[in-house]
Amino acid sequence: MPQDLNLLLERAIHANTLHSRNNGSSEGEQALQGFTPPSLWGAPLQAPTGAGMERIGGLHQARQLLMDIILLPAK
Repeated sequence: MPQDLNLLLERAIHANTLHSRNNGSSEGEQALQGFTPPSLWGAPLQAPTGAGMERIGGLHQARQLLMDIILLPAK
């Protein structure tokens, strides 16, 4: 994680150096554009399938458990 933040900070500094004029977006936004953390380089990522939590019909306790364990810490 610290490596990811260091790389992101370097990109923000680079964007600030290249674009010293104000064009409406911050250096942080420019640095985030197209940024992939090194921890995800080469990782086989899949696009979301569209199958959401609403597909877990009737399993309210299981759904809440999934929300608590997976989704909430990611926010």
